[in-house]
Amino acid sequence: MKKDKKEVLFYFYTRNATFIQKDLGFLRTAYQVYECQFPDPEKWKTPLLFFKQIYFLLSHFSKWKKAVSVCQFAGYHSFIPALWSKSFGRPSIIVAGGTDCVSFPSLRYGHFQNKLLAWFSKQSYQMVTAVSAVHKTLFYRKDSYYIAEESEQGILKFMPNARFIQNEIPNGFDVEKFQISKTWNERAPLSFISISASLDDPIRLKLKGIDLLIEFAKRNPQCSFTLVGAENPNGIETPGNVQLIPYVENQKLPALYNQHQFYIQLSISEGFPNALCEAMACGCIPIVSNVASMPEIVNGNGLIVEKRDIEILEKSLSEFLTHDNKDFSNKASDSIASRFPSEIRKNALIQLIDSL
Repeated sequence: MKKDKKEVLFYFYTRNATFIQKDLGFLRTAYQVYECQFPDPEKWKTPLLFFKQIYFLLSHFSKWKKAVSVCQFAGYHSFIPALWSKSFGRPSIIVAGGTDCVSFPSLRYGHFQNKLLAWFSKQSYQMVTAVSAVHKTLFYRKDSYYIAEESEQGILKFMPNARFIQNEIPNGFDVEKFQISKTWNERAPLSFISISASLDDPIRLKLKGIDLLIEFAKRNPQCSFTLVGAENPNGIETPGNVQLIPYVENQKLPALYNQHQFYIQLSISEGFPNALCEAMACGCIPIVSNVASMPEIVNGNGLIVEKRDIEILEKSLSEFLTHDNKDFSNKASDSIASRFPSEIRKNALIQLIDSL
């Protein structure tokens, strides 16, 4: 899709993640993109970053009449862009991804359980033109996997009168990069992999279901598990059949996925997990909790665990492993390639911005 690079995008984000760079690459093909990063700071530095955003906007004063603001996630960093857009009648978009749409007080997780962060997020959502969620469940969902008191989640749960345009654009994946390179029988039997950042954080251990996974590993020594994202492996007690490794660069992940037969993700909350889709594209059979987008991503090509309970997990997974499931490997890969290629997300993002 070719454009004459006259339109201007002001793009605001926090961390320099792979999916951020992917979206920026898409947008640069169609627009003049000017970036402003708002890295997660110590709290006392947050006002300084507000001034950084104001300086950024003032330094591009001549481009205001043509600019659309795009903010990756809601939070402190989305407030100034949303206020600027609202004040000057310019279109604005928040790309909602997960934590900015939920509240889990029991885990101290989610923007809406933190009073100050909830205020900035709500103000941002109230001022923007459109919210593009990676999955519709980020607007509203009712999950039965975790505790009943925290089953209802999504922006509209906490802001039922919000008036932004609702838009859904799933993540997209490079299926030339993430694909099957080893057959099912070439992979280690009963091998599982799970990926998450900061696994040495006890809150994230529970949020991502790693505590449940480790308990299952203790009960099933015939299985092997690789957990990626443990920067401090000594902080987690694991049995001998669990291997902890730190962060792995994105370009090295396809080879790692292709060493394993299964990808397991037992999260309490998710948006649209990239690692799950990448692993499926590489032929890993998915085993996921019945949460948010994950059952739809799996699309019948794996196992959905209905409740956060070790007995239910062991029963469901043990029964699942007694069957010959290797056909799911190719089906899972084909499912991601056909439904979530990068080009679909690229075109949808550009179409959304053009429509505004």
